[in-house]
Amino acid sequence: MVHVIVYKSATLAPAEVSRLRTLLAAAGIECDLELDIEELNEFLDGDFEEDKEGDEASEIVLIVLLTPECEADDRLPQAAGKVARAGGRVIGVWPRHGG
Repeated sequence: MVHVIVYKSATLAPAEVSRLRTLLAAAGIECDLELDIEELNEFLDGDFEEDKEGDEASEIVLIVLLTPECEADDRLPQAAGKVARAGGRVIGVWPRHGG
């Protein structure tokens, strides 16, 4: 099972999250979760290592829309490190500026 997670920073407008999800969907990528930092850490601390239907390990793809808040929050690099150590991928996306 692949979990595609969009990280929601507190300053990220809902329209930006929606736009990112639309772009990902157009590329054939379905996001199953939108999580803020607390929710992300809860998810990562949970049991996502084993897929309930078999022995295949779950995979995580964390997509982060890069904002100044990302640099200011030391919890995000820690969460990204957890994803990487679990064999997942972290993808940073530059936001669109100017509407």
